[in-house]
Amino acid sequence: MSMHRDGGNWSLPGVPSRTAASGRGVGWCAVAAAAPWAMVLVLAVMLCAGCGGSPANPQVERPSTADPVEYFRQTQANTITPNGRTLMDTVRQTGPNLLCYQTEDGCWFEIRYHEVPTGGFRYYDARQIAPPVDGGSGSRGG
Repeated sequence: MSMHRDGGNWSLPGVPSRTAASGRGVGWCAVAAAAPWAMVLVLAVMLCAGCGGSPANPQVERPSTADPVEYFRQTQANTITPNGRTLMDTVRQTGPNLLCYQTEDGCWFEIRYHEVPTGGFRYYDARQIAPPVDGGSGSRGG
């Protein structure tokens, strides 16, 4: 399939070109040629539309970062794992930079974390552990 030039416009063979003579409109190029100031105005409006509407860094309410357990509960409450949702009332700190929790299917996991300078914590991959002997108070069973 090849294109051919029809009176200054490119079109496919058998397909009428979009010209003023065809009555189907003249397109943006003809408008820009007829009124170049209109294109400048349109561009200026488009550029200004994104300016000054909202602050560059909106203040988003962030969870408190003082307690890693509470931060985990606030940020991971809607997370669904392959083992189901995390039971937030079972989240415990079991050591330095280490949390454990139970999921809906009864499995227990521990997860390492570290505090990040911008606030909050970064979590690493969770690994499955044996259920704590004391029913989840934080010490791991053997």
